[in-house]
Amino acid sequence: MYDNGDILLFALSSWRKTSWTAFKKCFDEVHHRAHSNRHHKQDENAAVYRWRVIRTLSILGHIDLDRDSGNLRLITAPTVLSALPGFGVRRVVLCGARSPHTMRELREAAVLNGVQTIMRSQTTVSPYAPTRVELQAESDTRIHAIAEHLGISYLNIPPARLIAQASASLKEYCQKLTWSQAEDLNWRREDFDIDNLQFRPPVGTPNPLRLSRYQDPVKSTWRYYLWRNSEFSEVNLDWGRYAILAMCSKQVLQYDQRNKKVFVPSSMPLPVLFARVFGLCSGYSSYSTQREYFGSSGRLGTHEVFENVPPSIFKVVSKKIEQQII
Repeated sequence: MYDNGDILLFALSSWRKTSWTAFKKCFDEVHHRAHSNRHHKQDENAAVYRWRVIRTLSILGHIDLDRDSGNLRLITAPTVLSALPGFGVRRVVLCGARSPHTMRELREAAVLNGVQTIMRSQTTVSPYAPTRVELQAESDTRIHAIAEHLGISYLNIPPARLIAQASASLKEYCQKLTWSQAEDLNWRREDFDIDNLQFRPPVGTPNPLRLSRYQDPVKSTWRYYLWRNSEFSEVNLDWGRYAILAMCSKQVLQYDQRNKKVFVPSSMPLPVLFARVFGLCSGYSSYSTQREYFGSSGRLGTHEVFENVPPSIFKVVSKKIEQQII
């Protein structure tokens, strides 16, 4: 019996490259069947879940997004066994494309090589996250044997470490921005409130350092601009939020070193590659919890939690996005 997340990933894996229209049709069918006996606004919920599941699948290393062609496409990553960071027993998780045949062959190969297989549903944490598949072995040799049997790659150096080291920093991102001078747009505008971590209608004189979003009057979509005095540059939203925090020396990330947990405010999602770094530390989907905001006095808010993140990896990521608080 497969979860809805497994069924969705099976479909994406069979297509390899999926247009937004095809993904939407496939997801809506799965979502409709999963909620056929419930009474709520299915279309509204589906719109929210579509983007949430895309981000979840991307963070767990199953898919990538391609926007270069002008049309959004989902590309399923190659099937790999990805090592988790840590010492002692070798632990790896299955990432990328999969099918029922892949799952069956993996279990059989694990038995033949004396490797333990652990499969855990994630539906209680994230309804459309696929089953987490983990292998545990005493040595790399047995994992290599399974990968060779299946004809897939074994990434024995934890990808979480490699991606963390190779990813561009916030400073490098900002250095590539193109700055211009002009009057403020007369479109509907909202400014990012760094204390409440939300976009809000502007009040009073604009801050010389600000992240603003403007609503296109024709398409009704938002465009995001970073301002410093009279200069502005269009930015990616995820990078832009952390850029304005860095410019204002504002910290929001929290790290529980004893339990190896990272807490990210839900309104401050990490740039996707850094979120993937944390996701590939455990192979588990992140989950939500209520927690006091960093530096606040009892003010609670929803945070996204990533587990089993080693201090060394958190240090690299936090430094790159200029959130160096432990």
